Amino acid sequence: MRNGSCKRCGHCCQSRYLLKDMKLISRIALNIITFFRGKRCSREDKCGFLRYKNKKAICQAYTRRPEFCRAYPAEPGDLIEGCGFYFTEEK
Repeated sequence: MRNGSCKRCGHCCQSRYLLKDMKLISRIALNIITFFRGKRCSREDKCGFLRYKNKKAICQAYTRRPEFCRAYPAEPGDLIEGCGFYFTEEK
């Protein structure tokens, strides 16, 4: 079970887990889904919607972000060092 909360560090918006899925979705659905509006992954390998303000990550598409962003981290293997989320065994 996932516990904890986001620390708004932005590392997950630069992780290969999310970027791989975002690139796949943007390639497959580019002409169907208007979510990305041209803001796909940048050359720096970060989400095009990621911005920082006062050293905190801000998602410019937070209310419309795709499910894989909402679910991150979905399993213990997705965790990035320093993440505010952690997993415990379900009983």
